[in-house]
Amino acid sequence: MIEHGGRFVAALLEERLPSKGFPVDYVGKEDWGWYVNLKKIHGYNQWIGCQYGFDDHGDYGLQCFVRPDKPIIWRWFRRIDIAERTAALKQAIEDILRESGKVDGIYWTDEE
Repeated sequence: MIEHGGRFVAALLEERLPSKGFPVDYVGKEDWGWYVNLKKIHGYNQWIGCQYGFDDHGDYGLQCFVRPDKPIIWRWFRRIDIAERTAALKQAIEDILRESGKVDGIYWTDEE
Protein backbone atom coordinates (compact mmCIF):
# COMPACT_ATOMS: atom_id res chain seq x y z
CA MET A 1 0.00 0.00 0.00
CA ILE A 2 2.76 2.46 0.89
CA GLU A 3 4.57 1.97 -2.41
CA HIS A 4 1.33 2.50 -4.30
CA GLY A 5 0.79 5.89 -2.60
CA GLY A 6 4.09 7.26 -3.90
CA ARG A 7 3.41 5.82 -7.34
CA PHE A 8 -0.11 7.31 -7.32
CA VAL A 9 1.22 10.79 -6.52
CA ALA A 10 4.04 10.51 -9.08
CA ALA A 11 1.53 9.48 -11.77
CA LEU A 12 -0.82 12.29 -10.76
CA LEU A 13 2.00 14.84 -11.03
CA GLU A 14 3.17 13.38 -14.35
CA GLU A 15 -0.33 13.81 -15.76
CA ARG A 16 -1.14 17.27 -14.40
CA LEU A 17 2.13 19.22 -14.10
CA PRO A 18 2.37 19.98 -17.85
CA SER A 19 -0.92 21.90 -17.73
CA LYS A 20 0.60 24.01 -14.93
CA GLY A 21 3.66 24.88 -17.06
CA PHE A 22 6.03 22.14 -15.89
CA PRO A 23 6.66 19.59 -18.66
CA VAL A 24 7.59 16.14 -17.37
CA ASP A 25 10.46 14.19 -18.90
CA TYR A 26 9.88 10.84 -17.17
CA VAL A 27 8.86 9.12 -13.93
CA GLY A 28 11.14 6.61 -12.24
CA LYS A 29 11.37 4.35 -9.22
CA GLU A 30 14.15 4.34 -6.63
CA ASP A 31 14.64 2.22 -3.53
CA TRP A 32 13.29 5.11 -1.41
CA GLY A 33 10.21 5.85 -3.56
CA TRP A 34 9.26 7.47 -6.87
CA TYR A 35 10.52 10.57 -8.68
CA VAL A 36 9.19 12.84 -11.40
CA ASN A 37 11.95 14.29 -13.56
CA LEU A 38 11.04 17.57 -15.25
CA LYS A 39 12.29 18.53 -18.69
CA LYS A 40 15.47 20.59 -18.58
CA ILE A 41 14.88 24.33 -18.60
CA HIS A 42 17.69 26.90 -18.69
CA GLY A 43 20.27 24.13 -18.56
CA TYR A 44 19.39 22.53 -15.23
CA ASN A 45 17.42 19.53 -14.06
CA GLN A 46 14.73 19.69 -11.43
CA TRP A 47 12.84 16.73 -10.00
CA ILE A 48 10.22 15.83 -7.41
CA GLY A 49 10.59 12.93 -5.00
CA CYS A 50 7.56 11.08 -3.59
CA GLN A 51 8.22 8.77 -0.65
CA TYR A 52 6.83 7.58 2.64
CA GLY A 53 8.68 8.25 5.87
CA PHE A 54 8.82 10.25 9.08
CA ASP A 55 8.68 14.03 8.84
CA ASP A 56 10.12 16.70 11.13
CA HIS A 57 7.15 16.27 13.49
CA GLY A 58 7.55 12.50 13.85
CA ASP A 59 4.48 11.80 11.73
CA TYR A 60 4.64 9.01 9.19
CA GLY A 61 3.18 9.77 5.79
CA LEU A 62 3.74 10.72 2.19
CA GLN A 63 6.47 13.24 1.56
CA CYS A 64 7.09 15.13 -1.66
CA PHE A 65 10.20 17.23 -2.09
CA VAL A 66 11.74 19.29 -4.89
CA ARG A 67 15.41 19.07 -5.90
CA PRO A 68 17.31 21.24 -6.28
CA ASP A 69 15.51 23.44 -3.80
CA LYS A 70 18.19 26.07 -3.21
CA PRO A 71 17.42 29.59 -4.46
CA ILE A 72 20.65 29.77 -6.49
CA ILE A 73 22.44 26.98 -8.34
CA TRP A 74 25.71 27.06 -10.27
CA ARG A 75 26.05 25.74 -13.81
CA TRP A 76 29.18 26.20 -15.88
CA PHE A 77 30.53 29.02 -13.71
CA ARG A 78 27.33 31.03 -13.76
CA ARG A 79 24.64 31.54 -11.18
CA ILE A 80 21.05 30.63 -11.97
CA ASP A 81 18.33 31.98 -9.72
CA ILE A 82 15.70 29.24 -9.45
CA ALA A 83 13.81 30.57 -6.42
CA GLU A 84 10.82 31.82 -8.40
CA ARG A 85 10.51 28.63 -10.48
CA THR A 86 10.86 26.42 -7.38
CA ALA A 87 8.16 28.40 -5.55
CA ALA A 88 5.84 28.11 -8.57
CA LEU A 89 6.56 24.37 -8.81
CA LYS A 90 5.76 23.83 -5.13
CA GLN A 91 2.51 25.77 -5.56
CA ALA A 92 1.60 23.67 -8.61
CA ILE A 93 2.28 20.45 -6.65
CA GLU A 94 0.16 21.65 -3.75
CA ASP A 95 -2.69 22.68 -6.08
CA ILE A 96 -2.64 19.31 -7.87
CA LEU A 97 -2.66 17.38 -4.60
CA ARG A 98 -5.52 19.45 -3.16
CA GLU A 99 -7.53 19.24 -6.40
CA SER A 100 -7.21 15.44 -6.34
CA GLY A 101 -9.32 15.28 -3.17
CA LYS A 102 -7.18 12.38 -1.92
CA VAL A 103 -4.52 14.30 0.01
CA ASP A 104 -4.86 16.51 3.07
CA GLY A 105 -2.62 17.99 5.72
CA ILE A 106 -0.21 19.53 3.21
CA TYR A 107 2.65 21.59 4.58
CA TRP A 108 6.20 22.40 3.53
CA THR A 109 9.20 22.11 5.80
CA ASP A 110 12.72 23.46 5.44
CA GLU A 111 15.02 20.64 4.48
CA GLU A 112 18.74 20.47 4.94
